[in-house]
Amino acid sequence: MGEFSVANDKLHELLWFINQSYQNNELTNRDYINKRARICSEMANLNLLMGNYSEVEKLIKQTMEDCLTAQISPNDAMFIELSLKMSMLFEKFGRLDDAETGFRFCIENQEKKMTSFDENIDHINEKALLGMCCNYFSKFLFANQRQTEALVYAQRAYEIASQIYPLDHANCLNLLIDISVIHADLNEFMESQRILKQVIQTSQTKYQSFVDNYSNDNELLKSNLSKQHEMHETVYTLIHSILQLAAVDLMLGKPESVKQLLLQADHIINQIDQLGLKVSMYRKHINDFKMEHHFQI
Repeated sequence: MGEFSVANDKLHELLWFINQSYQNNELTNRDYINKRARICSEMANLNLLMGNYSEVEKLIKQTMEDCLTAQISPNDAMFIELSLKMSMLFEKFGRLDDAETGFRFCIENQEKKMTSFDENIDHINEKALLGMCCNYFSKFLFANQRQTEALVYAQRAYEIASQIYPLDHANCLNLLIDISVIHADLNEFMESQRILKQVIQTSQTKYQSFVDNYSNDNELLKSNLSKQHEMHETVYTLIHSILQLAAVDLMLGKPESVKQLLLQADHIINQIDQLGLKVSMYRKHINDFKMEHHFQI
């Protein structure tokens, strides 16, 4: 929470700076409102992560008012993002009908907007926003026991992500894991297993390339923060998919397969520990799985 507090303080400083610039006639009215709206939107994101929901609602409403004052269209990406946040907030408050209406508004407006664009121009940010809306709506539907509908929107989110990112990108792979979870909940275990094995194979290949490149020179990895981040993303996805497959195998009564998967996960953690990277989070995930399912190896 300390990092969130620091970020919140920085955003308040930035808001103060914008206000001062406006008072000193260094910004036009429209520029001021636009910049303030964007800062308040980021503050809403942060407070949502911190669980300060009443503050989030206040910030979103203020930002929406700023957008309308600045004559920003309700179809603008910023307004859609705000509507998405408000839908998530309604879900937190248990206002499920309002949440669903909001999610559908975001998706329908983004889809209409996409059909109006020039097909020769790739509007990546707008695509990504539509994918994000579909992903959050899928999670909402799944949480409310509407698995069949959730699967439709999860697959749509993956379809969009695969148009934007390489298929071995963490975003694509984690969406596939979400899809596998829905299949498992629908008792479609074979399909869930198939997808998870695909994710594991793809992640394992990417992970092994990191190990091969840096096993003899872990200092080089330690000095490259972007590569560290990429490797942590890959390891997280790999461990996540292994544990999810283990959960499915447990449902199918295959304890020996689960044992082998947990040994595989432990081996990966030991390898990255030797590379000098932090492993406590991954060990916790594995231990939590063992405790939850009363599984010992």
